[in-house]
Amino acid sequence: MPKTVTFEDISFDYLLHLYLENRVLRPSSERNYRQITSAIQKDLRINYLQEATKKRILKWRKDVLERSSAITWNNYHTHMRALFNFAVEEHFLSENIFLQVGKVQAPKLKKKIINVESVGLLLQTIQNHAEKFDPPFFWIAVFKTLFFTGMRQQQLLALKWKDIDFKKHQIFLALESSKTHREWVIPMSAACYDELWELRQRTLDLQGPVDITEHPVFHLQLFNANFSGFGLTRHQIEGFFKKLTKISGEPVSAHRLRHTMATLIAQSGDNPDLKSLQYILGHTDIRTTMGYIEPKKEHLTRVLDKLSLTIK
Repeated sequence: MPKTVTFEDISFDYLLHLYLENRVLRPSSERNYRQITSAIQKDLRINYLQEATKKRILKWRKDVLERSSAITWNNYHTHMRALFNFAVEEHFLSENIFLQVGKVQAPKLKKKIINVESVGLLLQTIQNHAEKFDPPFFWIAVFKTLFFTGMRQQQLLALKWKDIDFKKHQIFLALESSKTHREWVIPMSAACYDELWELRQRTLDLQGPVDITEHPVFHLQLFNANFSGFGLTRHQIEGFFKKLTKISGEPVSAHRLRHTMATLIAQSGDNPDLKSLQYILGHTDIRTTMGYIEPKKEHLTRVLDKLSLTIK
């Protein structure tokens, strides 16, 4: 007869295996779960759920906060709480220990953005160092698409030609690449239209008379034989931004371009259209969009100047 699985037999690895079998997650989410599950076992030198006592979890939180940040701990906590909730659902545990050990207050940091002048200089850097960014037209299209649409890196990597409607000037963002597990359509800015159209024509020239609707938009391997695979990868785009940062001296990433675009729109006037910005960014909560609002000094001065005191 097969051995009955007991409480003592449930390891973190076994629990994670079952969890991933029962959940539909993006590859990046799966990686996070694997890394964090490995971290708790390595840090606490435990392998089984029964070993995760409140005392040990509190120690783990203390250690993580000493070597890292509140944001890191809260990320760990979110994933482990979900994993332990699943363990309770499967009757492996009677309670979720991570409901007793909570998150910590993370400091509210200013969004890391790039000033407008630097955005132009970054594009010039790509053009002026064509041998470093081969081919430059490809990487300029990547840069402009991220900046002028505000889409996330994963959404750009998942784009297929069928998702771009040049007639209607719009881009479809698929469910699979969405952080919020939904799909929506965003307008295609005129500022990146020409680059995407040129990229499509160059792709057709190399591919020949074939249907490319299911092909990735950013197929780096077509234009640079030094890369293998079918479509731009996370490592390749991160490598591009690291190189661009090093050469230009300006810290830049896909996330920073998104923050910059959102901040510029949010601060474009005294009454920015936050609902439209929320839609473009794909935020489910308007409070997330509000995080981009930081009143300009001139506006604050006008507000304060409206105050008056009549001294009699």
